Amino acid sequence: GDRAASLILGGPYTAAFWALVVTMGLVVPLTAELLESQRRLEPTWVTPAFILVGGLALRWVLVSAGQA
Repeated sequence: GDRAASLILGGPYTAAFWALVVTMGLVVPLTAELLESQRRLEPTWVTPAFILVGGLALRWVLVSAGQA
């Protein structure tokens, strides 16, 4: 429980969590959606792909930290 959280928030899984889950899975898709809506661009497959990769990365980080 607490030990797994410390691995994610200050241990070896911190970089993967922030880079893959937060940045690639949340920030990039949000930015892409905002740009698409402001410029009235055609939606692409890129945003959903980033969301899926971020979700898979979240599961990987949680399972790996839980087993460590």
